[in-house]
Amino acid sequence: MANNKIVAVVITLATAGLIGLPANAQYSLREQPVVGSLHEMEASLTAQLNNDYNAGLIDPFQLSKMTRDLDAIRCREEAFRMRTKGMTPTDEMRIAGKLNMFQANLNEACGTNAYSTHVQVAQH
Repeated sequence: MANNKIVAVVITLATAGLIGLPANAQYSLREQPVVGSLHEMEASLTAQLNNDYNAGLIDPFQLSKMTRDLDAIRCREEAFRMRTKGMTPTDEMRIAGKLNMFQANLNEACGTNAYSTHVQVAQH
């Protein structure tokens, strides 16, 4: 009977110790380098979106809607990249066009033309 209690305590402590260990998962995407014109524009738009919200230029509803829209563009880009043929130059131009449209919509929502970063994709 005493042995069963000791075994139970040991198992409980071992399980608690394993649960307490940190996972090997990546915690933050901020540490990832930004590579490529599309990703640079996405990072720039994300920063601009947050800065505009913090400055009071857009309200929480606009922030959530525009964040959703930017995430949809990222998902579309990822879908293009995951195909067997990968992302073609035409696909890159489509994503660049969507990012440029997003930039225009963000500028309109802020009531300013201060930001005019446009993505240009090199022709292959």
